[in-house]
Amino acid sequence: MPKDRGVLHTLARLGDVRLMWARDRGDAYTPAHMVFQSNLDAEVRRNGKLIEKANLGSGLVTNIGVNLMANDFSWAAGATLKQMNYHAIGTGTTAAAAADFFLQTAITSGSLTGSTNGYMTGTQSIGGNASPNVYKTVATFTAAGSLAVTEWVLAMSNAAAFTGRTSTATSSSTLTDSGATFTTSGNGLAAWTTEIATSAINTPTSTVMGQVASNTATALTLVEGWLTLANAAASTPSATSNYVVYPSIWDHKVFSAVNLSTSDTLQLTYSLTVTSGG
Repeated sequence: MPKDRGVLHTLARLGDVRLMWARDRGDAYTPAHMVFQSNLDAEVRRNGKLIEKANLGSGLVTNIGVNLMANDFSWAAGATLKQMNYHAIGTGTTAAAAADFFLQTAITSGSLTGSTNGYMTGTQSIGGNASPNVYKTVATFTAAGSLAVTEWVLAMSNAAAFTGRTSTATSSSTLTDSGATFTTSGNGLAAWTTEIATSAINTPTSTVMGQVASNTATALTLVEGWLTLANAAASTPSATSNYVVYPSIWDHKVFSAVNLSTSDTLQLTYSLTVTSGG
């Protein structure tokens, strides 16, 4: 059986059009890569007046996101769409990839009015009776200064990340930091993602990550062990490794700059179409 069966390949790009093909003799109406179809729309307002409206196009549902969906049963409260309602924006310009771990360069709460750790909470809905298979979440950011927004993610929490830490022990499915004070209330850090890095970076070949099944105040237990960002098995990292722990992201989008002045609002509408017959 060909290894690329069901994989969608791009033959050519002609402006906003792509010519694609897939080796797939199955019964699905669409190739597997098209079962999730996402889109991000933006509206900028100044003094309440709409000054810009743009369709930013499709994003990329991440490897982390689909891992969470496959392991949704592992977490008492689930880890996918209901939780994926926290929007964050950034200034990174490298093209998005399914292996992305987080924003490349996050815009922090100091540059935004009314955010929580740089996140804005979305308002969730479905597409309506005509399109009940479309999940939507809408969030509005208010600039506290001049900003050139070039990227966006949809995350499972607006809690602050754990950064600048070094582990004291690791195993094939755990990371321990004897000096840590990880959140343990509620579900703790279940379904969050840890990466072996000094900051959240997107380099699949040089870093590894793990998704948290459960945790204590000083140790993380991983649901699948260590993986590369590209979703391949990875070796156990060094016992004393720099690491970060972030709320897991579902989708990531990088786009041409949307420029904001102080007090401008940026409303982002994310739509996810889940196609039957795939």
